[in-house]
Amino acid sequence: MKIFIRFFSITLGISVISFLMYLRLIFHSYNETVRNIGLYSQLRQEPVNVDLLVKYTNLESSPSKATTIRKYVKLEYIRLMSTSNESNRDMSSIFRNPWKQNVSNLEKMRSDLKEIVHTEMSLTRRSVKKSKKFKSRISGIVTTNKKFYNLLTDYSPEQTVYKRCSIVGNGGILNGSKCGNEIDKADFVIRCNATPIGRFKEDAGVKSNNLTTLNPSIVTRRFGSIRTGNQQSKFVDKMREYTNYIWFPSFFSRATYNLAIKVNDLLNRKLKSVKFVHGNPNHFQEIGKYWLNKGLRNSLSTG
Repeated sequence: MKIFIRFFSITLGISVISFLMYLRLIFHSYNETVRNIGLYSQLRQEPVNVDLLVKYTNLESSPSKATTIRKYVKLEYIRLMSTSNESNRDMSSIFRNPWKQNVSNLEKMRSDLKEIVHTEMSLTRRSVKKSKKFKSRISGIVTTNKKFYNLLTDYSPEQTVYKRCSIVGNGGILNGSKCGNEIDKADFVIRCNATPIGRFKEDAGVKSNNLTTLNPSIVTRRFGSIRTGNQQSKFVDKMREYTNYIWFPSFFSRATYNLAIKVNDLLNRKLKSVKFVHGNPNHFQEIGKYWLNKGLRNSLSTG
């Protein structure tokens, strides 16, 4: 009898723990979906669409789960709205005040960076031997070859100090801003992820003769890894929007290293107006360490 009671107690305990873990898994699985749909509804100034969430997460076939999620969504949306409103108030209070450079904070940031960052953003022939090993972000060690070395430039764009720079992301926040002229006044313009220029010149400027970053996913998804002649032609036509430096994170993985050589070789043959530069993985790691010391564990997004 004692053995039976002990067995029953253990079984009951395991069942309770399993049920609690199941509930946690349900709520955690749909948490990001709830946030995204709730945020989308805020941006459109509409109430959260719970039916959309139920349909999106394939819960229509399970009424009991759908009811549970509906209740959870309403509570989560209220919390999300409250958090968002607080953030909006904080942001509005910041933008009500005229911008003023904080010299002491600027000098502190420069000092902190100098302590951690000892490499340049781009690789050059003088910084790389003909065969060198680099640690990629996701694929372990990548060893460069002679062909890669011969493709490197002799000069890195960040070796010059500029008085005024503009950094233009690709998140769409500049739409309708009329900031184009102000951006173009800079001595050096950095554009992220090869954003279109021509049709957004009024908001984002047209100056493109400095440095443009190129995300590997643009080459793989939009241009099929430039496998065919047609894909290569379309890619080169796209790159004609830019002049001077195209910066590429060549050591994200072994695959991006091979793709970087392919893209670099193509642009050298077909487009003389740009210089292809390869990102320095050691610099990326040092910058990551700097932000980690500031409490930021996730990578910053250029989008």
